[in-house]
Amino acid sequence: MTPKLVGFGKSFKGLGLYVLHDPDRAQSADRVAWTETRNLGTQDGDLAWRVMAATAMNQAALKRQAGIPNTGRKSRQYVAHLILSWHADEAPELTRDEMMRAANGALKAIGADQHQVLVAAHTDKQPHLHLVINRVSPTDGRMLNPSHPKLKLSAWAEAYERERGKIYCPARVANNAARRRGEFTRDKKHVPRHIYELEAGNDNRKGFEAERKKQRALDAAVARRRRERQSRKQAQWADLHTRRWQSIKHIKDNTRRQIQQMEAATRERYRQQWLALHQAQRDALDRFDRREGNLLGRLQNALQGLTVRGARPRDVLSEAYSSIASAGQRRARLLQQQEAEQQQLERTQRREESPQRRALLRTQRDRLVDQRVLFMAERATLILTHDMEDAADRLAWKKRRDERQRAYEALPEPSQRPEKSSDKYRELSRLRQQRRQRDRERGRGGRERD
Repeated sequence: MTPKLVGFGKSFKGLGLYVLHDPDRAQSADRVAWTETRNLGTQDGDLAWRVMAATAMNQAALKRQAGIPNTGRKSRQYVAHLILSWHADEAPELTRDEMMRAANGALKAIGADQHQVLVAAHTDKQPHLHLVINRVSPTDGRMLNPSHPKLKLSAWAEAYERERGKIYCPARVANNAARRRGEFTRDKKHVPRHIYELEAGNDNRKGFEAERKKQRALDAAVARRRRERQSRKQAQWADLHTRRWQSIKHIKDNTRRQIQQMEAATRERYRQQWLALHQAQRDALDRFDRREGNLLGRLQNALQGLTVRGARPRDVLSEAYSSIASAGQRRARLLQQQEAEQQQLERTQRREESPQRRALLRTQRDRLVDQRVLFMAERATLILTHDMEDAADRLAWKKRRDERQRAYEALPEPSQRPEKSSDKYRELSRLRQQRRQRDRERGRGGRERD
């Protein structure tokens, strides 16, 4: 048993059409032995991936219905692709029920047993299953995000083989034992299918090993340049956003500094008025204290603190009586009047500052708008540059693939030898080469007719 979590993606349609049909976007489905679904209301494979896509698009509504807050980082990689492969020796006794039992065990190992799944069995190679998993739960909308899924699948596969009575991958047993001891282990780097099939179809040619090392080195050089471009792209994006926030901070700091300078200048102009007001209020308090020494002065202080405007006569008389009877009441009314004078002068000062503050804030808003326009222009330029680099990268890999194909085809033809297990991969590679050649000839013929 070899479980392989290919990864996460965005397109249910792309993966669904791949597992339900033959390779190279063919409309036939000769390699599909049977299909089955889990947690879906249909057994039709073509309808199943559409239902899963609809479920993923309604993730927010599912969370809302389940009472789960729609927070956290969002991801559009809704679909997971899992492949389960059996050894060729197990093919004669392998049944559909056994394959589905293994599929259910693998799903449970990564916590996807309650998620929507499309299972497709293929017969073009050794027995294997493709599992299209909807990471969005149909019950509460939460995203499947298992921790260390590959390690869990490795442990499950070892237990599955032990249960079946034969270990086909002793290296996995040793690796899992090392992990249980706390040692870091990693298997050989995965080789893409088209490279594996090409090498398997030419491994009996003379000079194959030297050519493979050469081609691997050339592949590594292209991959290294791609990684360097990726690092440069990340640095450019980081620099763009850093410069943007620095520019915004500079604009806001400059506006804040201008407002502070304007307020300081206004306070300086009103400084003499505040000094005169405080001096006048101190003199008024001194006169109040001197008048408190005799009855006539106290009466004068009481009448001076009365509030007559807008008051009823009864209230005025009550206030006058309280002022005459209480020295503290008389002083409190004087202090209240002086505080009102200070508030009036402060309002006058604020009315003068407000238009200038609003003008500075409008200038700040305009500068922020200009800065955003500049940022969007730089962002668009950077996206275009990166798109061109990505296109050049794809072209480089296409050229590398053609060069690799020609290099292996140029090796001397192999001598006759007994058939090996890799012959089926060589035959498959030869058939694909013939099909590509026919497609190229048809394409040239179509262009000539046009």
